[in-house]
Amino acid sequence: MRSVLKLSLENAAIIFDEAHNIEQIAEEGSSYELSFLNLETALKEIEDLKELHRKISTVNSFDKKKNKYELDMPETLRSLPEECQLLSTPITSFKNKIKKILNGESPYVVNTYNKDEKGILLEAKDILDFIEKSSKSTEVNYFELDKKKNPYADGWNISNLKDYIDILQKVLEDLSFAAIFGIDKLLLFLSEIFV
Repeated sequence: MRSVLKLSLENAAIIFDEAHNIEQIAEEGSSYELSFLNLETALKEIEDLKELHRKISTVNSFDKKKNKYELDMPETLRSLPEECQLLSTPITSFKNKIKKILNGESPYVVNTYNKDEKGILLEAKDILDFIEKSSKSTEVNYFELDKKKNPYADGWNISNLKDYIDILQKVLEDLSFAAIFGIDKLLLFLSEIFV
């Protein structure tokens, strides 16, 4: 900000009003949060979109127009059915890894904030590595071994995340007629971490 405004702070005294809030604001500004419930909700929303793809593909054009006005259902979707299938793999793997950590089955430190809320606190430098490792599937799925069929079979990483985020944005637009809370949180989280 100083360079943009061409401000020099040499020999200057800086006074902060509400300085007691600086630490909290700085921490919040560099914190990334994604809840277990957000992941579960994102998976449910992807399943809802898969169902919407099935419905749209099976109705005739008259029914599509009728449903569009009666159910506020779109006539076409930006995402492809096969893209929806691809999205679930790293989310499921990440969710399962988080569940194991929260159940104490991992060397990560789990912080308990209250009786219903637990979390994992990581250094900023460790977040990317944690996400890449945690989104890899440990279960062998022979369909997904072929990276041409599912580039996300090995989880999220720098090389595939831009495309993954692009698909999430299409899904978010496809579901814009519904209340969505998981995909949007996941999209925000991944965008903040990787982009």
